[in-house]
Amino acid sequence: MNELKQRKGFDKRAFRFTDAKLFYEQGRLGEYNEVDIPFENIEGQRATYRTSKILWLLLASALLLVAVATAWGTAQQGGSLWALTLIPLGIAAAFFGLYGNSRKEFWKLKLKEDYLYLYKNIPSREATEAFLKSLLEARNAYLRENYLQIDENLDYEQQFYNLRWLRSIEAIDKAEFEAKYEELKQTVKPEKKAIGFGK
Repeated sequence: MNELKQRKGFDKRAFRFTDAKLFYEQGRLGEYNEVDIPFENIEGQRATYRTSKILWLLLASALLLVAVATAWGTAQQGGSLWALTLIPLGIAAAFFGLYGNSRKEFWKLKLKEDYLYLYKNIPSREATEAFLKSLLEARNAYLRENYLQIDENLDYEQQFYNLRWLRSIEAIDKAEFEAKYEELKQTVKPEKKAIGFGK
């Protein structure tokens, strides 16, 4: 699965990846952004991120209290002004609806300098999980092909840095890192820095 489309209210998101990049599009109320993210910039760690507009909940709760107080006061006076309670109840229900619509749960995916947000449950939790799994597998395959090969003609320090970087973003596991590190030490000797003032 290399494509995921998500929509909640006016927010539309689309994710698609190729062999080397992730493409991300977002549109909301006349705004549109499109970004391409090289696999090198996807660090891969993810965390749950939740957001909601608490103001809607506070307003709904306040109006509900007004409706209850109005109904109680009317009942105490023996009146039948229940219509006065229907207005705040209706508005409270609308605010509760707005609050429910504002609640969002994302996967927050770590990039090199930012985060990417994917709805957890849109179109379904399984679809989002499958997309993320496929994305990280494709990223790992690309990074391993381009940065894991040991070459005796390349700089030792850069190749060692590549191995550490691949391990830190979990593109390779500990055993692969140690095996490639041994291969690097056998194939390329690190340059020793000169000490002193002699040439």
